[in-house]
Amino acid sequence: MRTLYVSDLDGTLLGRDGKLSAYTARTLQALTRRGMCFSYATARSLSSAQKVMGGIALPGPVIVYNGTFIRRTDGEILEARYFEADTAAFLRGTMAAMGLSPVV
Repeated sequence: MRTLYVSDLDGTLLGRDGKLSAYTARTLQALTRRGMCFSYATARSLSSAQKVMGGIALPGPVIVYNGTFIRRTDGEILEARYFEADTAAFLRGTMAAMGLSPVV
């Protein structure tokens, strides 16, 4: 059985500057080329995450938007979780009453 290693990006894999260090990039590339299964889970969007990952090729899916989507790195959505319609309506109404414009 193989092990899948999953890392958060911000505050974990990325440095304080929000960037992937050259050392980390080289290490990940070497390990994934040797067959290590690696992915990431992040609150970022897929495009934002791919920018900071700097072209590191990941064969498997990634978790984005705090787990809302599991996507292939080519963008295909493998799994998605959405609010139920009544929950989304409640949130929209509550936040509108507070003067907020949510994206739900």
